[in-house]
Amino acid sequence: MTEHVKGLVVGALFFLATAAFVHEGVEDRQLSEKAVLTGLAGLGGFGAGYAFGRSL
Repeated sequence: MTEHVKGLVVGALFFLATAAFVHEGVEDRQLSEKAVLTGLAGLGGFGAGYAFGRSL
């Protein structure tokens, strides 16, 4: 695993932890769930694009 990939993994874990804390602290559950799901979808899309780009 290269240093670049390690940095991406650490950033993704930090993002997920932050999203979990925000989800717990927000009163409007539907809004926070939508924000977390949007973030996860974006993170997954970035990962898929990164993996596809590396395979070419």
